[in-house]
Amino acid sequence: MNGNTAILILAAGASSRMNRPKQLLPWKNTTLLGAILEQSLTSNLENIVVVLGANSAEIKSKIDFSSINVVENKSWEKGLGNSISFGVNFIQKKLKNIDSILITLADQPFLTGSYFNLLQSTFKTSKKRIIATKIKNRVGVPAIFDLFYFEELKKLNEDKGAKQLISKHKNDVKAVVSEIDFTDIDTLEVYNQLLKNNSK
Repeated sequence: MNGNTAILILAAGASSRMNRPKQLLPWKNTTLLGAILEQSLTSNLENIVVVLGANSAEIKSKIDFSSINVVENKSWEKGLGNSISFGVNFIQKKLKNIDSILITLADQPFLTGSYFNLLQSTFKTSKKRIIATKIKNRVGVPAIFDLFYFEELKKLNEDKGAKQLISKHKNDVKAVVSEIDFTDIDTLEVYNQLLKNNSK
């Protein structure tokens, strides 16, 4: 695999369970979304795309998106799959020579640039066209999808995301086992507990 990989960060959700934009929740010296942007910029991957949706104006006013492609999905309410489709369409139309996409979420603050590099180096040396992350018994994102799957990614809609393709094409998946639990922050309780445990 060639491995000219773009990072697609999904940050379009409304965070309805949070009663505030989850993307802007404080995390160390930045925000949840700011943390993933910082780590993306430390990786070897030069093309970074963030899909915004709900609260996009507020997020843009509070986060520095210089050096990063920001796109707004007006149909974000249709769900995660719709935002993936929107982001992949943008990448194919606007970025040149991209042959793979690393899909990740904005609410996984323990992700690192070095882990993104590991996924890409695995993709380059593997014969598999999907490189996914395995945590305990779960296989999902962050995951890299080869150009071969771009058309299928663009057909995603509603709230069915990349995990659907990973399950469907499990024979074409190489799972990278992560010792770090890249916890999704879906509730204030989870956020507050992680913030307390990682306050230093």
